[in-house]
Amino acid sequence: MKSLRRKATRLSGLAVVTVALVLGQLASAPNANAVEQVLDGGFEAAAPAGNSPNWTEADSIFGTPLCDAGCGGVGPRSGSWWAWFGGTTSIQTSSLSQSVTIPSGTTATLNFYMWVSNAPAPQTASLTVKMDSTVINTYTPTTTDAGYVLRTFDVSAFANGAAHTLSFNYDNPTAKPTSPNIHVDDVSIDTSADTTAPQTTITSSPAGGVAKSLSVPISFTSSEPGSTFSCTLDTGTAAGCTSPSTLTVTPGQHTFKVAARDAANNTDATPASVTFTAYDCPTLTAAVTAAQAKVATATKAVAKAKKALKKAKKSGIASKIKRAKKKLKKAKAALKAANAALAAAQSAAVPCAATPTKAMAAARK
Repeated sequence: MKSLRRKATRLSGLAVVTVALVLGQLASAPNANAVEQVLDGGFEAAAPAGNSPNWTEADSIFGTPLCDAGCGGVGPRSGSWWAWFGGTTSIQTSSLSQSVTIPSGTTATLNFYMWVSNAPAPQTASLTVKMDSTVINTYTPTTTDAGYVLRTFDVSAFANGAAHTLSFNYDNPTAKPTSPNIHVDDVSIDTSADTTAPQTTITSSPAGGVAKSLSVPISFTSSEPGSTFSCTLDTGTAAGCTSPSTLTVTPGQHTFKVAARDAANNTDATPASVTFTAYDCPTLTAAVTAAQAKVATATKAVAKAKKALKKAKKSGIASKIKRAKKKLKKAKAALKAANAALAAAQSAAVPCAATPTKAMAAARK
């Protein structure tokens, strides 16, 4: 393919080559301590035939976008080879792709250097960078660069240990009076171990620290998608959990803690926690209802005893009056006890937002 390129030398403006190459070499480089995942990112394996064994190449005009000095043009950022998209006034499509596998639990950064050396108006040519079918970025340049410019993108979403296709896809659907020229060199996907722990957040818990049931719903999330969670209730053993969860508790105060763990096994060292007090509201509300019923029964008994005493007094029989007074005293004592029990039940049910009725008044003399 190299001989074809030399016969069909691409169209470019060479006046800026020296300045551009110097500027390109001064641009900041990717992290030197990172692990490289792209093979032949500088396209040097294309020598001498013009095809890199690590890239799948296509070009509707030239057969491949890879170039050396035989193509003319602005030249590479480093080494002897680079990718030149465009270089013709004709309608053209061109592409480069490579399968990459990014280890799970790593931070991955896509880097490449790009130089737009000609952008004829109206611009219809574009270069789209993808991971699989996901568009990382599309360039439809309307201005030119002074040299190679570093482009950087976070592709950690593809760090799952599976194969993914990195691709550069050029399309110029309209013939131009001058050629669009986009140059790419030194492509890399740098990975580094993820040592940052996720942050855990409880998103839903008992309002005001009060749970009105012994089944307590709770929700939580992580700052890193795909995290797993470990939950602890009071002094219990931590166990795996998912959000949302429902806690089964006893009446009283409880503390719930949850910690997120990411794909790199980094665990949140400061778990999210919430303390709440649980009330068995169905039982407490039922107790208020039962106590109200007892007060009502005791009130009727007092009224009945008062009526009996009145009747006994009319009879003038001392023994009847004495018995009636004794029954009334006993009925009043029962009502007093019932009111005390109702007050206690109502107090216990206050956190349940119950609306207790007022205790019935004590019997009158």
